[in-house]
Amino acid sequence: MDTQSTEIPSTEAPSPAEPRKNQLWREIVELGQSLILGALLAMVLQIFIQPTIVYGQSMEPNLHDQERVILDKVSYHIGTPARGDIVVFPVKGEPLPLIKRVIGLPGETVEVRDGRVLVNGVALREPYVSGPTVGNMASVRVPADTVFVMGDNRAPGGSLDSRRLGPISLSKLVGRARLAYWPPSNLGILGNGVIR
Repeated sequence: MDTQSTEIPSTEAPSPAEPRKNQLWREIVELGQSLILGALLAMVLQIFIQPTIVYGQSMEPNLHDQERVILDKVSYHIGTPARGDIVVFPVKGEPLPLIKRVIGLPGETVEVRDGRVLVNGVALREPYVSGPTVGNMASVRVPADTVFVMGDNRAPGGSLDSRRLGPISLSKLVGRARLAYWPPSNLGILGNGVIR
């Protein structure tokens, strides 16, 4: 006669190590997800914006040496610069990128006469400069796909810009300065006429 044995389910509680192991695994997964999300966000931000530092006095009185600004790196891929934009671009032979203001657009003529900048023969209203533009410059036509840039500091030797470099190719523009963020006392949006 066969005897069947019936198994009695164990009433033993799971070992205390088991819940700790599950909790540790969950925390590792959550940390991994956070790190991946953070890395993706950093990559996306790097594609669209870039922090940069202002070097020198060429953009005074609006931007100062060692001031920090945020560049918008997308605008000029989907549109074109506007007069008054503050742009950053590299220059061969210069160790650091330059930051200047767009003065002349493709097809326009730019001239400096008697302390004033003329675009297409009309004196440009420049609320962002603190004094006259020193020196004269004969009329220059801005070629297609370039811009004529100048620093806001128009004193002698105040800015290395298109008066010496010539017009700057649009393809060289790294981006447009949109926001000043350091030092905190200078925090503000950088518009065409500098709003802070």
